[in-house]
Amino acid sequence: MQFAKVIGQQAVKQRLINMVANNRISHALLFFEQSGAGGLAMAVAFAQYINCENRTESDSCGLCASCIKIEKLVHPDLHFAVPTAADSKKDKKALTVDYATEWRKAFLENPYLNLTDWFIELRFETNKQLFLSVEESRDIIHKLSFKSFEGDYKICIIWCPETWRKEGSNALLKILEEPPDKTVFILVSENYDELMPTILSRTQLIKIPKVSHEDLITELKTHHVNDQAAQRIVHLSDGSYRMAMELMDEEYAMTFDKDFIGWMRLCFNPINNYPSLLAWIDNMAAKKRETLKNFLAFCLETCRECMLVNYADASMIRYDETQFPGLSRFAPFINQNNAEQFSKLLSDASYHIERNANAKIMFLDLSFKFAKLMKIK
Repeated sequence: MQFAKVIGQQAVKQRLINMVANNRISHALLFFEQSGAGGLAMAVAFAQYINCENRTESDSCGLCASCIKIEKLVHPDLHFAVPTAADSKKDKKALTVDYATEWRKAFLENPYLNLTDWFIELRFETNKQLFLSVEESRDIIHKLSFKSFEGDYKICIIWCPETWRKEGSNALLKILEEPPDKTVFILVSENYDELMPTILSRTQLIKIPKVSHEDLITELKTHHVNDQAAQRIVHLSDGSYRMAMELMDEEYAMTFDKDFIGWMRLCFNPINNYPSLLAWIDNMAAKKRETLKNFLAFCLETCRECMLVNYADASMIRYDETQFPGLSRFAPFINQNNAEQFSKLLSDASYHIERNANAKIMFLDLSFKFAKLMKIK
């Protein structure tokens, strides 16, 4: 994967290129990304740039034998460690190598995938939990003990290191601190606070921010998305290219504003509107879990917009009546006395949806709680 295929992030790309140009490649890097910003894609692009036989000042060539193999994730000196779980059909040690085919397919189809996408690809039972095991750490140590086969560097990309069990991360500490010659570790994480302090102390941090709105809009236009739709998707995705692609693929995602305003009208008097409220809940509960999470994120963002409409300068407001009809009329119902409670309820609801809560019960509960909050002056 070339840098050119990673959306935006020019400052990060230049920093990595300078590392190689100055022969100052750190032996252990931690890519801390905002969700959907492209940390994993950037890690593969950097690995390709390091081992490219004809790299330029701005990117790998994409044509040499090394680039072609890394593009297909079949280079013998590129190793991955990703969260897995024991499966009766596979080795109970649950190593990444046992799922190499599934991993290759998942990444090549979507370099911006997250842990939920990977779980779906594995088709495990819902009660399975993905993690990096101590056996995975030992397998990494074993593979990196050999000399490189073809490339100048051996590179190990560790995805979601926050899922490491304590004994697993401890087993890797020594090689992280003193790796074999010309060996590079690239850890990619969205949850910096969940990483072991011993891991943080042994890695150089590279922050990968949200994708800028300008870069997202430019990319969306290459998919033939019109200006108005692109603006709406960018606001909803909040710098996540993965979410932007998901919203672009879901026609009903573009009706979040209507869903929200309709819901709030029903919540204002839930007893009198009870049959209509139940119908709205049934319709919403029938949608996919990721769509529900995106909708709740939109509701949370709408609370922010309402506070800006009520108290802030107009230049800070993202939406207007053409983009979000009805927002200005609803805004007074979100005020300094209830905004924090609204936000907490929506955040908690997103957390519960992520953990397979019953959507009908959750939305009904939210509806009655919102009814009380909207009465607060």
